[in-house]
Amino acid sequence: MRLGNVVAWVIVGILIAGTGAVAQTPLVLLNHRRSGNFTFKTVDLNVASAAELAKLPGIDYWTAQRIISGRPYRAAEEVVPRGVISREVYAAIRDRLVVSAPK
Repeated sequence: MRLGNVVAWVIVGILIAGTGAVAQTPLVLLNHRRSGNFTFKTVDLNVASAAELAKLPGIDYWTAQRIISGRPYRAAEEVVPRGVISREVYAAIRDRLVVSAPK
């Protein structure tokens, strides 16, 4: 019976690990800007591609296209009053946004 219990617990552990219930290591991107314990790559609203913008939380492909079509930006905050993204999404990603000088 003891071996059966050990096998059962091993199987349960494997199933739990496979479902993602175990805490996962956070993704640490490039050393550009710190936010708490994590370092994130910053994204320039005036030059980033749709794929780069879509990697931000709360930004999908279509929102990335709206950001691109609204260029140039003088400040990252301009995306909210222009109606490109919501205040909530902006609050979540503002530390990751930068704006280069418009060309």
